Amino acid sequence: MKIIELNAGLLSNHEVAQVLQERGADPSAGLNTRAKASEKTVYEYLVSQAGGIKARQELQALIDELKPFGLTRAELVQVLNLAPASAVEVHLIVEDCEERLDEARVEALIAVVGRYLARPAADAAAAAAADGDAMQE
Repeated sequence: MKIIELNAGLLSNHEVAQVLQERGADPSAGLNTRAKASEKTVYEYLVSQAGGIKARQELQALIDELKPFGLTRAELVQVLNLAPASAVEVHLIVEDCEERLDEARVEALIAVVGRYLARPAADAAAAAAADGDAMQE
């Protein structure tokens, strides 16, 4: 891998996982890999989050569907990394969310993310509980 431009921008967890997979961090790569033990651990964690590694075309389709929401690059990366499943999570990711997105658009954003990024069951249950608690207050 050759560094073309130092610190060119933010990377999503999916992009980091792909780089680690190319380095051989995938357990199926066997023992002859360039990946260090720490890289393998990070790879396993990233694969377990937000549905694991997605195809580049699938991520691009998600990004294209999120364009109408007017998210910044940093917000978009956070959406890809965290896969928000509740309005509370969206409000934590999107700056000035109340001013920029009404309730219907927040729910639409959650629906778009849900179509592309499956969350681990434990995380989804915790997010639903947090959203329910926020609604009661």
